[in-house]
Amino acid sequence: MLCRQIVDHGRAREEDLKRTNPMGYDRRKEEAYVTDSGNPSPAVITFTTEVATMRVSELINRITAYKLSGSETHLVRFFHQGIDRRPATLQNKECPICADKNYWGQGDIVPFLDITMGSF
Repeated sequence: MLCRQIVDHGRAREEDLKRTNPMGYDRRKEEAYVTDSGNPSPAVITFTTEVATMRVSELINRITAYKLSGSETHLVRFFHQGIDRRPATLQNKECPICADKNYWGQGDIVPFLDITMGSF
């Protein structure tokens, strides 16, 4: 996710602060240091339902292999254009996360990923 530039470090830090230190998060929000703090994110039932349906379809595909193209690891749907994109990236052999599958999906372990990895 880092190599594909999908994860925003700042947003991840804010979400962690909200989870681990709600008072500190609220203070930063009042000071306007939190991304999108003043903009509500309304739930749009049509789009959230479609995304849920896409995931159920992907689950069924992974169980039954009905799609000839295989399973989707990353799919981006542009609702306003009616198209899907399948972004991909080459594995970065220098990235400690890409190179070692033992780290995949381990973002919330303590210490975060691995203290010896350093910063990105």
